[in-house]
Amino acid sequence: MELLERVHVEAWSRLTHGPMWSPPWISVENAQLFEDVQAWLAGRVAEPPSLVRSAVENFARVLDDWLLCLHYELDLHEGVYSVRKWYHRGLGGTGAPREVEFFACHTLLIRNLTAEMTRAVNLVITRVRAADESALEDIGFATVDSGADHAPMHAARYSAAEQQTPQPYPGLVAFPAVVEQRDIGALGEIAHNEPRRPVDFERWIAELLKRTRGRPSGPPPPAEPSIPRRRRDPEPGLVEASSWHTWIVSGIFVAVAIVTAVTTIGQAFAEAWLLHAAIGALVFGVPLTPWLRRRHPPLWALAVVAAGAVTGMLIGHLLDRGPSPAPPRVIADEGHDGLRSLAGTRIETTGGETNTWTNYRTAGGTRGPTIDANLPIRVSCKVRGFRVASGNPWWYRIASSPWKNRYYASADAFYNNGETTGPLFGTPFVDRDVRDCRRAA
Repeated sequence: MELLERVHVEAWSRLTHGPMWSPPWISVENAQLFEDVQAWLAGRVAEPPSLVRSAVENFARVLDDWLLCLHYELDLHEGVYSVRKWYHRGLGGTGAPREVEFFACHTLLIRNLTAEMTRAVNLVITRVRAADESALEDIGFATVDSGADHAPMHAARYSAAEQQTPQPYPGLVAFPAVVEQRDIGALGEIAHNEPRRPVDFERWIAELLKRTRGRPSGPPPPAEPSIPRRRRDPEPGLVEASSWHTWIVSGIFVAVAIVTAVTTIGQAFAEAWLLHAAIGALVFGVPLTPWLRRRHPPLWALAVVAAGAVTGMLIGHLLDRGPSPAPPRVIADEGHDGLRSLAGTRIETTGGETNTWTNYRTAGGTRGPTIDANLPIRVSCKVRGFRVASGNPWWYRIASSPWKNRYYASADAFYNNGETTGPLFGTPFVDRDVRDCRRAA
């Protein structure tokens, strides 16, 4: 399964070794790997409902919350991120007991979420094997450090009762209440053997979300019915269409989707109104086809397809108004840095190697060339899109070559304040002087 390949499940204990320490740490390389997995999961095409799909979505929710917590107050030193002791007076903190307790809750929360993420990836393995006994024969369960001395390694797993739930992870806010029920996990002690309570973690989570403006995962969706409903006989007076009509209508759905997808490859998203029409037809038509086959003649099915196509075009028009903006006109050379000055653009500098994508809404689509660290480049405009782990929703359209206004990069990877070196922590989410992409159009 592709998810297990992307997270390198065979090396899972190495990837999660640092986050289980106190204070937690992680290499830049491993942090980038998890962020790439997060972006891939966000851009996946929805699959039919199944227990495997629920396990993958359960893992994605844990990963989102883990990265949200891990990204708060990190120091970068020699290629390693580590959680900074922000409460310490020597590091600019107040030394207040409240901040000391928040730090303790924060580090324990990261470690507990690391164990939960291990359980989540093992749930994927369990359900893939249940669906196909011959699958993943050469892959064992993921293991994680389970003690203060980081030994022995433990294959953290949900209990049999928890595995009966499609998505056992309850969400970040509710997670402290179930930590002590897991096979690995603890809330710790405050002082003098006084046990820490779930409400202490909930208080820190509320403060963390306030400080980072992050958006945690919510509770899992309601469980879908596992027992199929029996088909009811048609009610008197209703005409039942023959099965070949259903195949014709379904064939129309598939043909329209394939043709429109092929014709829109390489075009700007704003010009893909035909694709929106096809998506609308599929969304409206496919779920209703069995019902229409039992109760209505084919003309009603075609009417639903037409309604879906019109709705899809309207939604596409509202989302993407106007043609794609042309690249700004080149007016002069920059001089010492070799960059060309483009009308209406601004120079922004990256704080590390930065991925680029054609679709800023999902942090996906086609992956573009990577932007080198500490590289000043031209951006033509800013736009709201996919919210990265830090909670930052802003993206820049990259005007410099070779991106040429066809790729976007998260503004979270830039200094956004004129700085060109140093850590990114504490820098603005976006440079407000960069014009909005709607104005640029």
